[in-house]
Amino acid sequence: MSTFPGRIPELPGIMIDKLEADASLNAFFISHDHADHKRGITDPNFQEFMKCKTSQRKIYVSPITAQMLLNREELTFLHEFIIALELDTPHEIRIRTSCSAVLSQSDSPLVGRNFSINESETIEYTLTVTLTSAEHIMGSVMFLFEKTIEPKVANPLFRCLYTGDFRLTIDEIRSKRCLQDRSRSGVPCAKVFDAVYFDSTWCTPRNLWSIPRREDVLEELGPIVKRHLAAKAENIVCLYTNYNIGYENLLRWLANFSESKIHVNESRLMLYRGFPGIQDIFTTNTDCRVHFCQEGPPQTYRSCERVRHGFKTTVLRLKASYMWFIKACYINAETSTCMRNPRFPNEYNVCWSTHSSLEEIMDLLDYLNPSRACPNVVDKRTNETEILDLLRRRATTPKAWHPNHPLDSFEPPQLRIQAIFPKKLSPKKFMLDSSVRRDMSSSSDEDSPEETLEERLRKKGRLAVTPKPRKTITLDHLRPS
Repeated sequence: MSTFPGRIPELPGIMIDKLEADASLNAFFISHDHADHKRGITDPNFQEFMKCKTSQRKIYVSPITAQMLLNREELTFLHEFIIALELDTPHEIRIRTSCSAVLSQSDSPLVGRNFSINESETIEYTLTVTLTSAEHIMGSVMFLFEKTIEPKVANPLFRCLYTGDFRLTIDEIRSKRCLQDRSRSGVPCAKVFDAVYFDSTWCTPRNLWSIPRREDVLEELGPIVKRHLAAKAENIVCLYTNYNIGYENLLRWLANFSESKIHVNESRLMLYRGFPGIQDIFTTNTDCRVHFCQEGPPQTYRSCERVRHGFKTTVLRLKASYMWFIKACYINAETSTCMRNPRFPNEYNVCWSTHSSLEEIMDLLDYLNPSRACPNVVDKRTNETEILDLLRRRATTPKAWHPNHPLDSFEPPQLRIQAIFPKKLSPKKFMLDSSVRRDMSSSSDEDSPEETLEERLRKKGRLAVTPKPRKTITLDHLRPS
């Protein structure tokens, strides 16, 4: 869930992935058609704000996202304000605003989330924006913003990349011409970036460093689907997901692999209306071997009558998600990307992530090497510094975007003192055994009051520097004197 506040301090007059009725705003940008990236779009105040006759404000999106927004009946009032911009082509937009955003003194200069508004000046500048595919969902894009003033100079005053939600490998990032600087040495290298606002959905210590590629998941899923469909002519496959959109690559693959159209409900068919290549594989006819007709959350299993009729017999249920994979890997690091549910033989959990992994985020930041890196997703249990510090730990060299005050200084681990237990006595029983407690007590007749606990343990033969497997317990509170 995006927590990006919508504004970039160096780019006053625009708002990204958030829409507010603010007279200082000239332009809005939406990276893709997910609710958390178009916050405020259905707010009545914003609707009245956009309908104002003196308003010249526009909403800039990719061509596919524009069509998806136009397909939504609740957004018909926005049709005249939506501007579709072609991908991988620079577009110049003139911004004139009566206020500017200023970083708060208390805010970290690396994160730059908190800022105040200065309404005492009028600012005018040219904003060059380039949209490039983010591979998160259909129509999702990243925004490359470059700010210049008149007269134009070769190097912009400010350049930043706003990734929105994305899932790209480092090779795909390097291949994007809009991010390359070809003016130096003839060899493509990354442009100089002042800031990168990145998708940090999986950037917490609770998540895995790397996520299986979607191509590898499909390779493992293929035999499972093929075996089920070949077993009986009446066997079908039903896909369950957390969102209505975002699984287009998986749906195309299922349609091609099964050589069948995909049954969807009327609302989903309307959502994909006008998209050649994806609309063609959908139908409302239930006589299909693949179904994407889920209604409500995936755990409810509510689908069409044909799916309900063969729910426990002929239906192969595929639940596409990534969260289950994290939990499973904590138990078994060799977890398959397509795991059968032990309770339901016909149900498989499929590892499917549309967000970049920690490894992919690290590759992006290493390649672009920005002066400032800003996480776009911060949950209640994590803050920006912790996210940046987590990425810093894997860095091979210091970077400008690394936090000024890291959470640790990477000191080498200290020697750990460990107590040896008798062969046939568990650590728990050892600590509870009264005779052992008497031996470790400072009131023992054999102990001198001046001796430390470490010296007494060593004298009794119960202290060792090298642990013995299965018979040791770490006593962190014991240190060499």
